[in-house]
Amino acid sequence: MARAAYRTFLELMRCAKWVDTIYNRALKTEGMTVTQYETLLSLVEAGPLRQVDIVECLGSDKGSVPRILERLEREGMAKRVRNKDDARSMVVEITPEGKRKMVHVLEKIRKVTRDLTQELSESDFDAFESGLNKVVKAAREIRQ
Repeated sequence: MARAAYRTFLELMRCAKWVDTIYNRALKTEGMTVTQYETLLSLVEAGPLRQVDIVECLGSDKGSVPRILERLEREGMAKRVRNKDDARSMVVEITPEGKRKMVHVLEKIRKVTRDLTQELSESDFDAFESGLNKVVKAAREIRQ
């Protein structure tokens, strides 16, 4: 099992690089990276977030998030505003322009996702998702 698991995880790492490249290529035509997309998606799904919450959503390091946010702000897709619950802190929210961009980008993401998963039956995908969620949970625990 250990040898098979090791080989499987090597394949997972290799596949993750390929998938990242595929998604970045699709998003490049929109002037966006996967990380910018993930950030905006987090804001769409969760609403305004503190920078520390964005770091957690992305599973990223604290140093890279400010650069991502600066670019999104410069391009008018996100903005920092005072936190309604705590006036001493700031939150990041998606702008109307960011929402418009996401509607368009989501179509490209859906197409790429369909292309990548077309060979999986519903039960295959459910098993894949279940196993991946367990690996993600373990990785988060080990990382911290």
